[in-house]
Amino acid sequence: VKFVRYALLFWLPYYNWAALGYEASKAAFHASVFELGGFFGSMGLGPLSDRLSGPGAHRRAAPSAALLVLGAALLGVFCPALQDAPGLSAGARDVAIAMGIFLVGICVDGPESVVTGALCNDLCEDHGLSGAVGRVVGIVNGTGILGALVAG
Repeated sequence: VKFVRYALLFWLPYYNWAALGYEASKAAFHASVFELGGFFGSMGLGPLSDRLSGPGAHRRAAPSAALLVLGAALLGVFCPALQDAPGLSAGARDVAIAMGIFLVGICVDGPESVVTGALCNDLCEDHGLSGAVGRVVGIVNGTGILGALVAG
């Protein structure tokens, strides 16, 4: 999940500039909307997963998985369809794409925060490995960062 987040964070400005033809400032603004969505995703999914019932790992994994599937659909189907949507003015298209990227930010960054933090802790506790939480979080985050490095 961290790999996807960093790939989008680093590549969205370039994609907006090269593929969509946005000026540099507009491309950067649209990319920053992804991070703004991520703020709301993190702030919303954490408390939501705390309120769900069931074992810690399941109550965090289920909504995270649902959001990731929704984010994939938004990024793979909805946002590309908006780029070529007939009948939308250029301004309406820009707003719609920004809203789509904002929602993708919610769907990617919310689960990324929960998976790399609370879910690791819950898994360790569920398996009696409370003393290994730091190592598990380090491995998960380190692997994600390494993946982002490979992504460029």
